[in-house]
Amino acid sequence: MPTKLVVTNRKALRAKYGTKGLKKVEARLKKLIAADKKRGVATKLVAMDIKAEVKPHGAPQVRDHADPEQTKDTIDALFQALRPDYLMILGAPDVVCHQSLDNPVIGDEDIDIPSDLPYACDAGFGTETSAFVGPTRVVGRLPDIAGESDPQALLEALDTATTWRRRTINAYKTCCAISAEAWKGSTKKSVKKIIGNARVDFISPPAGPPWSKDELGPRLHFINCHGQDVDPAFYGDDDAGLDPLAIDQADYDGRLRDGTVLAAECCYGAMLYEAPFWGLPPGICNTVLVNGAYGFLGSTNVAYGPADSNGYADLICRFFMVNVRNGASVGRAMLEARQRYSKDEAPLDPVDLKTLAQFNLLGDPSVHPVKMTAVMKRRKVRAKSIATTAARRKTLLRKGARIGQSVAYVSCKADRSSDEKLRQSLFGKIAGKHYQHLEDVFSFAVQAARRPQLATAKSARAMAHGQARYHLVGAIDVRREHPERRVLAKKATAQPGPDVLVIAMEQDNEIRYTKTVYRR
Repeated sequence: MPTKLVVTNRKALRAKYGTKGLKKVEARLKKLIAADKKRGVATKLVAMDIKAEVKPHGAPQVRDHADPEQTKDTIDALFQALRPDYLMILGAPDVVCHQSLDNPVIGDEDIDIPSDLPYACDAGFGTETSAFVGPTRVVGRLPDIAGESDPQALLEALDTATTWRRRTINAYKTCCAISAEAWKGSTKKSVKKIIGNARVDFISPPAGPPWSKDELGPRLHFINCHGQDVDPAFYGDDDAGLDPLAIDQADYDGRLRDGTVLAAECCYGAMLYEAPFWGLPPGICNTVLVNGAYGFLGSTNVAYGPADSNGYADLICRFFMVNVRNGASVGRAMLEARQRYSKDEAPLDPVDLKTLAQFNLLGDPSVHPVKMTAVMKRRKVRAKSIATTAARRKTLLRKGARIGQSVAYVSCKADRSSDEKLRQSLFGKIAGKHYQHLEDVFSFAVQAARRPQLATAKSARAMAHGQARYHLVGAIDVRREHPERRVLAKKATAQPGPDVLVIAMEQDNEIRYTKTVYRR
């Protein structure tokens, strides 16, 4: 059985790069497979569109690389037959498509969620986001540039996956943290959890280009800024509502140290857009992988987080970075982050479900940035984390299955609330004179977990039975009209979504808590 399964679509690669370009990609893949073998990793490449490659494993042929159901069914069948420790998706969505999941955050601008989460789950094909709350597989995507006819970016990303090496924890003891000024409180809390201190050197504004190699030198990057649809940059945010440029993809080109791992909370941070079609350079996520990054965690569309505490995008990014520093592969770091998020945040509200689905790992999932030392094994990492890879996978498989059965979550269907007292209470939670609340308050019933008795904590078992509701209302920042402010809106959508969401949890006819979160 292979240790790592690499899946792709050969015809889609040939259509992009021609026969000559495809041969270059295949030659680099052979080097990757040989390098993995020296590391004790048996890697198998399967072109899902080639019948002769999938039939021996009982998997159906993918006849249309843009069909999510065909792709999900084939990957599931291959995974069941081969049981790899790592699954690497090779190519952007125009080679291996994302899964399109329903967006449970009713009222925001995203019609769906482009996601790789279903590939990490045993659940069969579907579009209901809540079906995928119990991931069990270690998955990452090594993308090329969507719509690009030159394979060079993919070749360079494959070179990094071929030549990577572990480093001691000292190589990852500092963090380049870049934060919008409005969210510096939240960023400081995240960074403290990741590296043990709350130092955030770069707050935008005033931080911004030009960036030096020294400033971008740490091998951990944590970015809590604005992002935009089809945009190769991230932006700051200040009290005046301005969104100055924080960092551009060109700032990373040639300035990033090899082995860097990045987590970006920003909206659209992992959007793999067709750069040639838009006449733009590739996004930051593509650029860092070309420049030697070992992994990039980001969102495919609009993400949310609080201003001064940690929640939603903060948590999934923070969990991932902590796991990397503890010696996990970037793929296992992602899986454990997803599992912890589902378990700790249950019952999952609409923004929780969207957060789980929208954050994807870009990079070879088998890469281990941090070398496990004897001290780390004794003091910092639980015993099961230093067991054999196969034993870890079995543990994670059981854990994911248990989480999937024991977690309660909201339905993607919502009602408009007519409770005027509730409406006025939520409207009052939207702080700041610059916000104008939307009129609709959406209410979501919490569905009981399939097997509530499997929840581990007493409080979790109580909530796993459902019998609660979440209420959600959005607000628009009226400073959008400022002539100097960058409009954070989808290029293809006339009406952008809310800048702020207020989420309230109701149980036994009483509002137990409220959260205010902001569009990243």
